[in-house]
Amino acid sequence: MNGESFLQTILRAGKPNLLLVGSDLAIDAAIHGLSTSLAVPLHSCVLPGPLALPKASNGVLLLRDVAALDGAQQRELLRWLDEHNRCTQVVSATTAQLLPLVERGAFDKGLYYRLNTVLEEVDV
Repeated sequence: MNGESFLQTILRAGKPNLLLVGSDLAIDAAIHGLSTSLAVPLHSCVLPGPLALPKASNGVLLLRDVAALDGAQQRELLRWLDEHNRCTQVVSATTAQLLPLVERGAFDKGLYYRLNTVLEEVDV
């Protein structure tokens, strides 16, 4: 693919939401590798902490440690996603597997499927 990864090709083509799962080091490397494929502006939110959602409906929202979202933050993010109907690409990252959290009811199923348009498990 002329030096471009499969994931970069997907991101350029349709700008789907992307969920990265792996170690912090692997996630950092993946985000660095994707940086040229991500639209601007790039809004970043590191969790746990306040959920800082951009007012603009463009660019990329990067959510670090998305598994740390509490229930209220999950509902807020899901409402924001509904309002920004695919105008902003969401790249979320976590070291935790989210599906077991969904199965236990600790992570919203609808939000999981919205964030998990493309799942990429990354390794160093």
